[in-house]
Amino acid sequence: MSYGVTIIASVAMVAVASAFGYLINRIRNASMRINCRTRELKDTSIKLEKEIKERKMVEKRLGIISGEWRMTFDSTQDVMVMLNARLDVIRANAASIILFERGFHAMIGAPVSELFSHIQLPVDMEALKKVYDTKNREARVIFYPGKNRWLDVSVDPILDSSGNVSGSVLVIRDITDIKTMQEQLLHVQKMDSIGRLAGGVAHDFNNILSVVIGYSELALKELPEGSIIHDHISAIRGAGEKAAALTKKLLAFSRKQVLDMKAVNMTRVIGNMTKMLERLIPENITLIFEAGTGDQQVLADPVQMEQILMNLVVNARDAMSEGGYLTISTAGVVFDEDQASDKANPAPGGYLRLSVKDTGIGMSREVQDKIFEPFFSTKKVGEGTGMGLATVYGIVKQHNGHIDVLSEQGKGSTFSIYFPVTAGETEEIAGTKAEGAVTGKETILVVDDEPLLRDIIAGMLAPLGYEVFEAGCAEEALKISEEYAGSIDLLLTDVIMPGMNGKKLADIMIKRYPGIKVIFMSGYTDDVIARHGVLDEGIVLIQKPVAEKVLTGRIREVLDSDNQRKPACAGLESPREISVLLVDDNKDIRRLIKAFLKDCSCRIDTAENGEIAVRKCVMREYDLILMDMQMPVMDGPSAIRDIRKREREKGLRQATVIALTGNADPEDISVCLKAGASFYLEKPVSKDVLVKAVFSCEAPEHHHADRDKKEGSEKMVATIEEELKDLIPEYMEERQNDINRMLKALETQDYEAVRILGHTLKGSGGGYGFGPITDIGLQIEEAARQGNRKDVGRWINELSYYIDNVEVLYRKTSGP
Repeated sequence: MSYGVTIIASVAMVAVASAFGYLINRIRNASMRINCRTRELKDTSIKLEKEIKERKMVEKRLGIISGEWRMTFDSTQDVMVMLNARLDVIRANAASIILFERGFHAMIGAPVSELFSHIQLPVDMEALKKVYDTKNREARVIFYPGKNRWLDVSVDPILDSSGNVSGSVLVIRDITDIKTMQEQLLHVQKMDSIGRLAGGVAHDFNNILSVVIGYSELALKELPEGSIIHDHISAIRGAGEKAAALTKKLLAFSRKQVLDMKAVNMTRVIGNMTKMLERLIPENITLIFEAGTGDQQVLADPVQMEQILMNLVVNARDAMSEGGYLTISTAGVVFDEDQASDKANPAPGGYLRLSVKDTGIGMSREVQDKIFEPFFSTKKVGEGTGMGLATVYGIVKQHNGHIDVLSEQGKGSTFSIYFPVTAGETEEIAGTKAEGAVTGKETILVVDDEPLLRDIIAGMLAPLGYEVFEAGCAEEALKISEEYAGSIDLLLTDVIMPGMNGKKLADIMIKRYPGIKVIFMSGYTDDVIARHGVLDEGIVLIQKPVAEKVLTGRIREVLDSDNQRKPACAGLESPREISVLLVDDNKDIRRLIKAFLKDCSCRIDTAENGEIAVRKCVMREYDLILMDMQMPVMDGPSAIRDIRKREREKGLRQATVIALTGNADPEDISVCLKAGASFYLEKPVSKDVLVKAVFSCEAPEHHHADRDKKEGSEKMVATIEEELKDLIPEYMEERQNDINRMLKALETQDYEAVRILGHTLKGSGGGYGFGPITDIGLQIEEAARQGNRKDVGRWINELSYYIDNVEVLYRKTSGP
């Protein structure tokens, strides 16, 4: 039994030991799992801690970004409003508070239509709703009467993840300043386009009127006074002259008329006009003149200043049919950089303000936008041409001025004109217009692409004794000059022609005939002519149309002028038949001038352009040349230059050259005179004036040697050290380059560049031994400092003449 108990106990102990081992293994495994889980929890804790830290950093960054976005959202001057699908406001920036006149809390949740109606902003709600249907952007430009502002209103859709419109962004931008600048730009472009059109029309009219007035004058010479036909032709001529006056107004508007610029005291101008202005207004209008303080002197054409005053006074008078007060005042004003930044004001600087104020009916905004346009008028048909204020506008702009108008219906109008003030004085433009009819024996070459104009000129000159040659283009003029055995005294050429223009023709003619005189004529405006050559003072140019008396007188004046050579006929003991070359590409002008001169003792050759005229001048010498300014192939100035050059090279007698032009602006005149024209006649030129110009000269010289001896005694000499001999050619060539640079700078009114070049001349001339270059450089520098274009051009011309004519003598340097 005890044995059995023992066995049982042993078995029990084994079982207990086995169970205990099992428990130990379970415990060990559980401990391992706990340790593993503990490590996992620890790792998770570390990760969570890191994620929490990163999340806090992200939230912080989001807060910064949100603040920056909010700051940007509120800082923009554009109104920005976010709308939900029901068009309710869910977000708005600070600018919206100002526009909608509500706080944030009052706007959030409110329908956007309520905000619009609150300030009476005329927004198209249908267009806004359209965004939600089309998913496309909508934009409108509207005028906000309440603030007198222009607004650009745009709406962009907000799409959710499904592509549906969940809301929209409304942006309202104030574009009033942009709109104003666009309107100003459009106005300037419109006025510039109208000006170019007016100038072009004036040119075409001038050519036509040259024929009408010219043939009328020729016909009147053949008709008895008092006859019906004589009266009819007189009426035609009178109508032509009135039309010519109208084209001058068009040229004034397009800023292309001739100006006689000088220092003008506006107070004196107004004072001198007081009595005349008083006669322009009825007794129920009181004229008041208020002379202000400040600088009253401007660089202007006094005649044009009077024209401005008369036009403005008449305009004010017509606005005060019931009477009132008309006040003319002047004042010196200065605009600084800040004021000039306003596009409505002139550039920085000192100005004279001329104001004309009336208490009349005033003008609407729509009328004010059109008052400076040619032929615009609020008067009844037949009561005005519509050119009064257009003429004022053109004159002001041509004087580099600025004009403003303030007006309100029922409260009168004030026109304020600003002219740059000046302290300097200017000289009159060279080349005064000749009057009266005179005869002559010179040879004149007329070049114009209008046949009728050439015939008219020939008809004017031939009866006065001139020999006239006609050319329809520069090539024909050159050909005529080559074939003609005599000398051409005067080249009368159009400026702008098909092919070679008048300037190039004059250049060639002056080269072939040194001393030939050239007169340019043109119906084009000065900006067009300016592109055909450098325009200097002293040019002889005739504005088409030109009356016969003006043309013939101008031709005679050029032939008799001493600025280039002696008269073509000086020195003959008895009169002779003079040779005339008529250069004009207009056959009608050639025919007319021939008709004018048919009873005169002159032999007339013709050329259609400057090139033909130059060729004819090579073949023979002419006493007088009538030169159109603008012609094909070669223009008048080019022909003149070629003629003058040949005269110098061959030692020939200088022919008298008269330029004919339909646009006698100072720059064209400068081109002609610089080319070598004697003077100019304006088209249409009358027979009397043409005949006087042709026959006012004396007989040509016979003894060229005597003339050369006299000229030789007057030549300029510069004595230079021989050691500088190798440097002088390069130095003189560089001075020619300086002349070209100054002329180019003068075209763009870059007076600072001209001043620097003048300063360089001043410093270098004396060192090389050319004292006059130093003196001229000093004058150029001073004139450029004052912005005096006329004096700068005059001294540049002096420099060019000196360089071309100075004789350099070299002396050996004495030893020690």
